Amino acid sequence: MGENIAAGQTTAQSVVQGWIDSPGHRANLLNRSYTELGVGYFLLENDTGSVNYNHYWTQVFGSGDTDPSSNIPPTPTLTPTPTPTPAPTPTTVINGTSGNDTLTAGSGSQTIYGYSGNDVIRAGAGNDTAYGQQGQDTIYGEDGDDLLTGGSGKDTVIGGSGKDTLIGTFTSGSTSAGRGEIDNLTGNAGADRFVLGDRTSAFYNDGIISSSGVGDYAAISDFSLTDGDIIQLKGSASNYRLATAPNGLPSGTAIFLKNSGVDELIGIVQNANTLSLTSPAFAFV
Repeated sequence: MGENIAAGQTTAQSVVQGWIDSPGHRANLLNRSYTELGVGYFLLENDTGSVNYNHYWTQVFGSGDTDPSSNIPPTPTLTPTPTPTPAPTPTTVINGTSGNDTLTAGSGSQTIYGYSGNDVIRAGAGNDTAYGQQGQDTIYGEDGDDLLTGGSGKDTVIGGSGKDTLIGTFTSGSTSAGRGEIDNLTGNAGADRFVLGDRTSAFYNDGIISSSGVGDYAAISDFSLTDGDIIQLKGSASNYRLATAPNGLPSGTAIFLKNSGVDELIGIVQNANTLSLTSPAFAFV
């Protein structure tokens, strides 16, 4: 069996394109041994998690059984359907195109999708959600507490005056998130969260244990413990080590993911030389 999952895309076209652009997901799509396919989509408008994507997709692959009668499931026991919680008033959605777009939002809470192309997104005032998606995008959060996600490609993600969450890459449950990308993250004012990993994986891990992976990492330009900034990582402090950034890369403190071979570079915190993995600077999930 195989499975592709994704989050944040609003159309079938955009989610399939995202899977095609991801080597692991594309391998499932093109696997000749799979003869059965199931697709699921769930819209969670009142998403209360720490990172809210609202739109969730899954694609399950399998091989057919020559005796289908052996797989007839038992009749399920029905349970009462709970009364749904009333959905909040939907936010405005702004969609880009497959080209290079400049998308500017106004006041209020809005969700912006850049789609393909090298896009420039300005979220404006309000608590906004912006997805660059494919291409080398530049995203400005501006005012408000914003969720800013670069997507695939080498992106620049810049927060504003609020408590922003900055993510350079796709976070759709893939173990290859951030692979081949160098993303630049700037929080600006406010207590910002820089996400370099989630419960699924550490981002920017190229999977090659014979090298330190200097071709993919997130560069955090203005981390401030005084402002209340946090760097989010998968696992625990024992999975990582801090060191001086390698020669030829931006100066600062490098974050390495430990593994059985050469430790993997996943982030550089510029202008920060006194960080500790056990300090409030880091949060582990």
